[in-house]
Amino acid sequence: MKIKLEDIKPNPFRDLDAFPVQPAKIEALRESYRATGGVWPNIVVRPTGNGKVEQAYGHNRTAAAIEEFGRKFEIEVVPRKLDDSAMLKMMAHDNLEEYGTTAIAPIEMCKAAVEAFAKGLVEFETARSGIRANDMYLAPSFIRGKGDFDPAKTYTATTLSNFLGWKRGGKPTGGTAHEKVYMALGALELIEKGILKEKQFVGLSVTQAGVLVDETNSTLKWRERSVTHKATATTKAREVGQAIAKTFRTQKDRGAAAARASRVVDKVDRRPKPKPWVKDFIRDVSVDIFAMLQEKDPIVTKILEIVAVIDDVEKDDRDELHLNLLSLAARAKALAQIVKSGKGVAKRDLHSLLLHA
Repeated sequence: MKIKLEDIKPNPFRDLDAFPVQPAKIEALRESYRATGGVWPNIVVRPTGNGKVEQAYGHNRTAAAIEEFGRKFEIEVVPRKLDDSAMLKMMAHDNLEEYGTTAIAPIEMCKAAVEAFAKGLVEFETARSGIRANDMYLAPSFIRGKGDFDPAKTYTATTLSNFLGWKRGGKPTGGTAHEKVYMALGALELIEKGILKEKQFVGLSVTQAGVLVDETNSTLKWRERSVTHKATATTKAREVGQAIAKTFRTQKDRGAAAARASRVVDKVDRRPKPKPWVKDFIRDVSVDIFAMLQEKDPIVTKILEIVAVIDDVEKDDRDELHLNLLSLAARAKALAQIVKSGKGVAKRDLHSLLLHA
């Protein structure tokens, strides 16, 4: 089937404003057309019934042909009967190969698929039972755990990944979504919350976008948990995200993405280091305390050696050891009272308290 280039319309699920064709790719394709004598008949389309067609994928190829030959030029295309689901899946598969390392492609594909699912244009498989509410989404939203879930509009990272046909590690996704889907959903959630903007992901690699999402969310979460900093959580997360995105776009070759982002966070928002899981930490400390002054403890061994010859120890030396043991007991008692009270004490005040115990 031959058709004029001006009658080939883009895939209705492709947002060319947010996800435009690539100038470098266009130029490479034009050189290929010149070398091979034209456009190869590999553009799959579906007729729309009005003398025009919609292409499933290959938008760079069409754009390059228009620049090289003009809109009136006719090319051979491959017409097929394709429903909306097939149009989306074919574009997703092509984009995964053609834009493998770019962040904006999976973001736009996931966005298009979820919006189509919300409108009832395509179907996702039903999420398996036992999924946590925080791992579910209600289309067309990208915010996890938001709203009363309608089974007909509920999706997860896995059901979205399976619909797109994206595989992880060369195997069917099963219960684990493709890493690009997790990145895309994280990005779209921050965009929907108004913390980041879609344009901040343009020009970033998938790895950079993943770091951007993780670091922005880390800032947001620790401030939301902090009584002191809760009010500035969104503002500071937005500031951190903007700074990291700018660094990635303007400084291409300055170390790994995670290390570069970490340096940005240190300048923009000095987050406290993650605290150990409290239960495990307390358990470890309790074991260490219990072991203190037991029979095999080094200090006890030394004290027992002294006690064995205590009759020969001068009074001044005995008094010094006696006072230190009493001081140890007093400090332990002071700490025990603080723990029992459940009221925090500033580090500087704690040092003073223990000094005078």
